[in-house]
Amino acid sequence: SRMSTGESTQFLGFIRDITARKEAEAALRRSEELLTDFFENAAVGLHWFDKNGTIVRANQAQIDMLGYAADEYIGRHISEFHADSSVVDDLLRRLTTGEKLHNCEARLRCRDGSIRWALISSNVLWDKGRFIHARCFMRDITERKLSEQELAESKAG
Repeated sequence: SRMSTGESTQFLGFIRDITARKEAEAALRRSEELLTDFFENAAVGLHWFDKNGTIVRANQAQIDMLGYAADEYIGRHISEFHADSSVVDDLLRRLTTGEKLHNCEARLRCRDGSIRWALISSNVLWDKGRFIHARCFMRDITERKLSEQELAESKAG
């Protein structure tokens, strides 16, 4: 700032060391990059959905499991991808009441019309009692279910 008094002119300035703030911002950015990398490259299907059941984020493993493009999956209601509506209703009810789900079996509808079995674990991120989103972890167990079915058929016949 310039200050003039009579014939005298003075300049006043403040310098603040922002090194620590810049380092903290860089560390935060790096942490966000690492978490995004973890989410996107996880070997299991991951997706988030809001309190209404609308999918808001999904990783590539989830997209690949069902054969949809990301824009065909994200923004849609989870019921569109489940073969059994009663299972979706039950999962949503349990999650919205605060229950954590572990290894729930569900049949999923793929883009090509086929059905895949998944093992679902899910829980909700809450903030001051407000449902932010549900975190859903899915493992494809189709091969196991088909093997179990074949074994049961061979024992029966």
